[in-house]
Amino acid sequence: MWAIPIESSFTGSLASKVSEHFEVFKEYTMSESELFYLSSLHLNNISIEEPLRASYRAKALLRILNGILLLTDNYVLAFDVENISFINHKGEWIT
Repeated sequence: MWAIPIESSFTGSLASKVSEHFEVFKEYTMSESELFYLSSLHLNNISIEEPLRASYRAKALLRILNGILLLTDNYVLAFDVENISFINHKGEWIT
């Protein structure tokens, strides 16, 4: 599964909402601060050997999501697809 770090003032509330296309989840750092990540079922079929393809698709998905958010709430997500990570089936992060 590919995951992209995201930031916004409302990311915590977005993490509680479930969608079939987007998932926002959080991880805690060693200092107990929260980091939020976006994943999507549309990224699941991209192998670990194709990080460039995953980052292009993630960028397109985030632009779609930001467009929807602008239409409904006037919020946008800040993201950096250069920091895209792969999480294997054991839950191990591979950057």
